[in-house]
Amino acid sequence: MPLTEYERTVRRDIEAWQHAEPSVLAQAMNWAMKPVDWAVDQVAPAALSEKAGDVVEGLLNVLNDASQWTYAPNAALKALREQGVAVETVADLRTIPLDSLDAYAKSLVQENAVLAALEGAGTGLGGAVLIMADIPLLFGINLRLIQQIAAA
Repeated sequence: MPLTEYERTVRRDIEAWQHAEPSVLAQAMNWAMKPVDWAVDQVAPAALSEKAGDVVEGLLNVLNDASQWTYAPNAALKALREQGVAVETVADLRTIPLDSLDAYAKSLVQENAVLAALEGAGTGLGGAVLIMADIPLLFGINLRLIQQIAAA
């Protein structure tokens, strides 16, 4: 199936983003983190760094699994049908023009941004006890958003 003009433009934008130089802010952050990276390399044994990486990976896997419980592909199909997109199954989305699906994806970003703001406010009000839950919950919201957009 040939790409529409919109899809060709999106493809060019993605390729330009992939090959772009890091922003000045990203370069500054990389430069600022070099002493921290060096200090960690000097102090922390390689085995400890590897173990910490394994723990983080395990936690992200748990968060990913948990985010799947909060998402149902049928909800996306229902929302798209309400927007006038003729679709019965997730597989049908492969034939829908990207510009029709982008409007839905943008609505998901807005919905999850509100959810993240409410989550941040709630954990912030809970003080130090709940602040530790903020980052895992935020990761869960972001993983949920990725799954929602991937389905569309």
